[in-house]
Amino acid sequence: YWNQDAIHWNKLVVKVIANPQSALDALRTGQVQLMGADATIIDAAVADGMKLTGVESNVQGLNFLYKDGTAVPELGDVRVRQALNYAIDRVALAQVLGAGKGRPVSSEFLPGGDAYDASLENYYPYDVTKARALLAAAGYADGFEVTILSLPLGGLDTLAQAVASYWEAIGVTAIVDNKATAPEFIGGTFSGEYAVNVAGLGVTTPILNLWKCCIMPGSFWNRDASAPPELQALIDQISMTDGDDIAPLAKQVNQYLT
Repeated sequence: YWNQDAIHWNKLVVKVIANPQSALDALRTGQVQLMGADATIIDAAVADGMKLTGVESNVQGLNFLYKDGTAVPELGDVRVRQALNYAIDRVALAQVLGAGKGRPVSSEFLPGGDAYDASLENYYPYDVTKARALLAAAGYADGFEVTILSLPLGGLDTLAQAVASYWEAIGVTAIVDNKATAPEFIGGTFSGEYAVNVAGLGVTTPILNLWKCCIMPGSFWNRDASAPPELQALIDQISMTDGDDIAPLAKQVNQYLT
């Protein structure tokens, strides 16, 4: 690594411990010196004198893989996607699924990233009436059917079931297809059969890095064939802008995606 002063250890060992309680036990007994914080065991860890540190790094949610209507034609209308967002009670989900440690957000961009915009955090308050009105305006007052591709990892499967129930409340039939393994989930994402999948995407990454890895057309989290001209124009402008001046443009990308 180029910055030798930033290297603090000669050796780093990574242990995979799937159960959060087992991981905490390993920390208590000195088998490990650091672990990722799971919301379900934070209080117990702090009570034992463990130090909690770090930054927000994960947003659990659902992702529209195809926004052009390829997999589910109804999702090609932005009003439908907005309706599905308004139909979700993020406050309740954050409290229950985050074991009291989560907070509701409407954007995947977190504090510390160049695209973060505090004004977008509650962009979609829970509003069933507005959700139904948007569906009706788009011509889908009687609803439609959508399948959510899910995975039993980090509570994402529970999240998918909860969101499905919220969507059912506005007349959208939501079916959760919970894959047993990550390879099956990845295969489903690339299959073209699903318009929605679960995601854990909290972002502090510079916007151009995020674009290349995750949100450009054809990437894992965006299966659309091409980017809308307005979004592509923003990305092109950012690519020609000095780093210190990128934030205002990156926030516009956040606004567009949200």
